Amino acid sequence: MPLRLPGFLLRSGVVRRAGDCSAPSSDILSEGGAWAIHGPLLRNPRPGERRFGYSLPGLRLEAVIPAKAGIHGRCSTSVRPSAAPAKLARMPTSLIIVDDFLSPRDALQLREVGLKLTYPEQQGAFPGRNSLERIEIDGLEHSVSHLVGERVRPVSPLQSHAKFRMTLASDTGRAKVHIDQAYWSGILYLSRPEDCVGGTEFFRHRATNTDRAPIHDDEMRAMGFTSMEQMHREIIERDSTDESKWEPTMQAPMRFNRLVLLRPWLWHTAGPAFGDRLENGRLVYLMFFAAA
Repeated sequence: MPLRLPGFLLRSGVVRRAGDCSAPSSDILSEGGAWAIHGPLLRNPRPGERRFGYSLPGLRLEAVIPAKAGIHGRCSTSVRPSAAPAKLARMPTSLIIVDDFLSPRDALQLREVGLKLTYPEQQGAFPGRNSLERIEIDGLEHSVSHLVGERVRPVSPLQSHAKFRMTLASDTGRAKVHIDQAYWSGILYLSRPEDCVGGTEFFRHRATNTDRAPIHDDEMRAMGFTSMEQMHREIIERDSTDESKWEPTMQAPMRFNRLVLLRPWLWHTAGPAFGDRLENGRLVYLMFFAAA
């Protein structure tokens, strides 16, 4: 039996509006290189704005942005990125923060979906638990590709991509500072504004004087390691929870409907957990991308 939510049906981790379970994703049309969104959920853009969006099948999500600004301040008429310029290899982007990633109504709807999912007990390395169900957002990889300036796709295997994560103040784990197995990581904050505490924290590893793991073999050797396995063993596995080994460098503060896109090789961890139940706990939507 599918899980019934108010106004939704959940089948195999896909949300569809009740009574319209076969709604095709073609409700999102590409016209002239730009996304055109159709459906009753969308408000009309105000003067000086244009509409950008993507959807859960049968549930259209949108963001309305200034017509001249483009997404994340870039002037653009399309969510499809052109080939990444060569200068990106010399000037890599490490962290992108996007506020009001979804419209207010759509962010609340996504949060409500997350609160209705199943969060089984987990004995993982980190505090908290992932949703059993996976909620895929159609077009998400295209919008993230636009934001990061290069083509990306979900990691394979999917791991925790497109799952929610709930962490309460009472949850414990065995690890803290870590890196992710991806090319870009994304965290969409969905806790209520009045509950938000902390965010995503970043560090410098004191012994190696680095703010990220080595990406290439020459960087690895310069740090004194002969293999990535040795690096992981002697930094992540040994030092992860030892606060004396790390210097905090910055924090991406938690804010409802804020998307944080980060390079997963940065030394980072989730901020403090809070709450004593699903409604007031730390709720995020997870994204992990590979280079396309």
